[in-house]
Amino acid sequence: MVFDIDLFIWIQRGNRKAARLVEREEERLLSLQTYVELLQGAQNQQQHESTKSFLKTFGFATLPLTENIRTLVTRFCKWLMARNFWL
Repeated sequence: MVFDIDLFIWIQRGNRKAARLVEREEERLLSLQTYVELLQGAQNQQQHESTKSFLKTFGFATLPLTENIRTLVTRFCKWLMARNFWL
């Protein structure tokens, strides 16, 4: 599954539902844009390293920016909304 920046923010804020979603997925992907946003959002070097460690620990693969990524993220958002995940 391709994960968007919002999910990572929810995890950082302690949202267990978001964390369980990541834990359940075997294939964990994020776009290059999301990867850059995560690292750019780090407030210090420790948070920067912690973010990279989290991605490595959970085996996230970084995908290049393509039209397919846009389509996958759109589908993922619709999937979340259909399950009231946004609430």
